[in-house]
Amino acid sequence: MKTENRNERPVSESTSMSRRITISIESKLGVDVVSLGETEDWAHSDLIRVRDTMARLVSVEKRRRVGIDMSHARTLPCGFFGMLCDLYESGVDIRLHAPQPCVQRMVWFRQFFEETGTDVFRFSKEQRKQLLLPDWNNRLMAEPVDDSECIPATVP
Repeated sequence: MKTENRNERPVSESTSMSRRITISIESKLGVDVVSLGETEDWAHSDLIRVRDTMARLVSVEKRRRVGIDMSHARTLPCGFFGMLCDLYESGVDIRLHAPQPCVQRMVWFRQFFEETGTDVFRFSKEQRKQLLLPDWNNRLMAEPVDDSECIPATVP
């Protein structure tokens, strides 16, 4: 595990089959931002570690504003949005930092996140957007979506 310094502090390290992931917390503009490093495909075990880290920041360290570094995340496990909702409902201000385009296209992201700065998005239930979804019964999507940037670089 890395040594602790002022700007970034490692929280935990785990080995899962063929990958070793360190979760860390970095302070960005006064907000503690949780990071899984360069992990692209988040597994359920990663979600649990992020959730536990966020819970510690909120309950033990009394943080009311926290963030998650999404700069490498391309796929997210079921339950990720639910975790964000639970934190929000408890009064925590949630920020997602540098989410990938494929994350930004997810329905929950488009409906509940608003940009607050350069590549920083804030969870806001008050800012619900009315989404226009395609009418799947009558037509196919008019424009094909290029998901090539959402495909992981390496496939196990």
